[in-house]
Amino acid sequence: LLREDEFPNLLTNAYIDLPFLVAIHGIKKLYPRALDLLGKHEDRLMFPVHYFWWHASKALIYSDLGDIARSRDHAEKAFEAAKKDNSGFRYPPTVGLVGDTHIELREQLHALSNA
Repeated sequence: LLREDEFPNLLTNAYIDLPFLVAIHGIKKLYPRALDLLGKHEDRLMFPVHYFWWHASKALIYSDLGDIARSRDHAEKAFEAAKKDNSGFRYPPTVGLVGDTHIELREQLHALSNA
């Protein structure tokens, strides 16, 4: 992330990977940093899988913080992203889809969306 700040033409998935790892591992001390990164880089989301990770991260963090309404909202949006079967890109239309991955996380999000 520091390298991206130094070289703006160098973009990685660190903006979404770090918050996702923080959220799924429940690293509470990094929640503020994760939420800051998610907010700062929301405009970089491109693929359905990115939207899934973004919303799943927020759902898990907000759940752990006791904000059930926000958690439920983001869990539902993560599910919407996971259901997509077309990325919106012409070639190939399946790039960046969630597909059949993250089964355990989907179960966790399902429980949050019904909380």
